[in-house]
Amino acid sequence: MSKLNDALLAKINKLRSENGVVPLGIDEELNTYAGTRSAEAAAKWSHIRPDGTDGCDIIPDVKWRGENLSYVTFKTSDISDAMQLKAADIMFEKLKASKSHYDNLVFASYEKIGIATSVTKTAKGVRLTTAYMFSN
Repeated sequence: MSKLNDALLAKINKLRSENGVVPLGIDEELNTYAGTRSAEAAAKWSHIRPDGTDGCDIIPDVKWRGENLSYVTFKTSDISDAMQLKAADIMFEKLKASKSHYDNLVFASYEKIGIATSVTKTAKGVRLTTAYMFSN
C-alpha cells in the first residue's frame, strides 16, 4: 500500500503548507505504531486499543501524540495503484471533513508522522484501514 500511504502523506503536507504549518516527516518508529494500530482497527474499528487504552497511548507519553484512522472498502480484491490513489482521495476528504481529524492534520506541534495501511478481506470486499500516528 505504498502508493496509498505516499499519496496520503503528500496530501497532508500540502494541507499543512496551505495552513502555514511545516510539513511532517516520516518516522520509522511511528510507522511501526501505525502498523500495529491499523491492524487493531481493522480487527475492531475503534480508537480504543484491545487493552483498553487510547490509540495514541501507543506513543510514549513524553511527546505530543495523536491518532487518526480511516478506511475504505472496494468490492474487488485486486487493489491497483490507481485504486490506491482513489482510496487516498476518499480517506483524505473524510479526514478533512471531521474537525478532530482535521485538527490533527494541521496541528503545528506535530513534526513527524507514521502511516500504515492494513488490507483485510471482508464479505463486502477488501477493506483498507489506515492509521496515522502523529508526534513531535
